[in-house]
Amino acid sequence: MPRFTISANPVKEGTTVPATVTIAAGTKSANFTVGTSGVDATITKWITATYDGLQIAAPLEIKPVSALTISMSPASVEGGTSSTGTITLNGKAGPSGLVVNLSSNKAYASVPATATVAAGATSITFTATTTDPGVTGTATITGTQGAVTGTGNLEVTAAGTMVQFLESSIKGGNALTLKVTLQAPAPTGGTVFTLSGDALNTPPATVKVAAGATTAEIGVSTNATLTTTATTITVTPSGGGTAKTASAVVVRPAIKSLNSAITVVAGAKTVKLLVLLDAIAPAGLSYAVSSNNGAITVPSSITVPAGANYVIIDMVVKKQPGQKTVKIIVDGKFINIVIKPNP
Repeated sequence: MPRFTISANPVKEGTTVPATVTIAAGTKSANFTVGTSGVDATITKWITATYDGLQIAAPLEIKPVSALTISMSPASVEGGTSSTGTITLNGKAGPSGLVVNLSSNKAYASVPATATVAAGATSITFTATTTDPGVTGTATITGTQGAVTGTGNLEVTAAGTMVQFLESSIKGGNALTLKVTLQAPAPTGGTVFTLSGDALNTPPATVKVAAGATTAEIGVSTNATLTTTATTITVTPSGGGTAKTASAVVVRPAIKSLNSAITVVAGAKTVKLLVLLDAIAPAGLSYAVSSNNGAITVPSSITVPAGANYVIIDMVVKKQPGQKTVKIIVDGKFINIVIKPNP
């Protein structure tokens, strides 16, 4: 049985052949597989078979990628959500990789400027982001590499429901206003949404848009917080559909004012200072307190009881030989106390 040695030239290009091919006894031919890798430009490889000093060769032309397709998943999204696009080549990318230029013909669907298929790969994914088109429409996503072009379609539907807090921020312990807006009037029986909050907000179980209406508003209570933090509510159609979220910022209580019934005093006395907050305090809320003069001593810090919006502290005034004005500071707010000499 003749056994031919097989080779491919030029060897620097990515082509693989079996080392030998055996022609079975009583037959005239045998098949073998030539493996190829991606190329950046068309090349010709010579496949040579050698047996007992005899050589025969045949050319094999290897071409670069000549077609690409684009698919989107999901192929239909609601405005404001994203879709994953896949570019698929009809062969492997060459050693330099393959840069595909991307574009969209609709402003409400955005894609990256390029996507690069790695050397030897046949596909790459990218993300298309969308905004509400107002009216459902279809965007054509185009990929181009030289003379090779492929397209894919992405349907973007108008946002069915919009949810928002009417307040962008609020002091913890106060209520936010949630507004739900439909694109079309609610049907007979109304449209019900279930609500779920997070650690900083406690919504009612549901909100209902009445039959024939397009909006509904409802109060959402918030909890006091030690740090200014964003809070989010999730609104889900009870009949099934896409859940939406709304967010606002819950703000840490701040000092509203410092008040004392006595602002001019002849020491030595203890004077009460009312520290008033602009919201109720969570557990563990404290503020630094200081005096700019040792003529009045104050505690170094105060802790406001949970659920309260004020605290009273003692200011100890010392006798002074002459008049002094002392500044008492609590978290940036201050009050001036005038100490007069004893008569």
